[in-house]
Amino acid sequence: VHIAVGPNHSLALRRDGRVMSWGGNNAGELGLGTRATGWTPGEVVGLERIVAVAAGNAVTNGVSGAVRDDGTVWMWGVNTSAMMGNGQGATAPDEPGGRNLLPVQVAGLAGAKTLAIGSGHVAAILGDGSLLMWGHNGYRELGFVTQGSYQLRPARLTGFTNVVSVHLGAMRTYAVRADGTLWAWGMGNYRVPGVLATNLKVPTRIDLP
Repeated sequence: VHIAVGPNHSLALRRDGRVMSWGGNNAGELGLGTRATGWTPGEVVGLERIVAVAAGNAVTNGVSGAVRDDGTVWMWGVNTSAMMGNGQGATAPDEPGGRNLLPVQVAGLAGAKTLAIGSGHVAAILGDGSLLMWGHNGYRELGFVTQGSYQLRPARLTGFTNVVSVHLGAMRTYAVRADGTLWAWGMGNYRVPGVLATNLKVPTRIDLP
């Protein structure tokens, strides 16, 4: 019923609430308990009643996530950019906790509806339309002006409400609010004209033609 694709791996959410994964697995991003490449789809261990999945990466390794029907969020894969949201900090793959071969619940996060994973950062939309973000923030892709390079646990983006969808890329975040407006923040792209070419430290409305 839903599919999510990272640079080197894929996830598929089945109608029965279970998740299948395949592709690259250097950091355990397939959630199978091993680091073996998934040449064919295998079922992610220990996940059930899932309503949304997301896939992304940090540096060259994959990251995966899922939302359960009780609003909890589960993450697995590499923790290079603190994307597990467990407070451990940015951890090299070969350090303890650097590779998570099985899904682990993000502590303290409840009420999530959807999840998005980019290249180093993660976002969850809650049922009340608020936005929680964590991971790499060196380019202000989390929208937190006063934070350092990493947000170790999910934090609410204050003053930014009524979010209906969020889309994460490399060092950039886009969100759509219930009124249909488009917002962006993070590192600019010099290849495009206008406001999108600039670095945006906080959510900035993009006026569409």
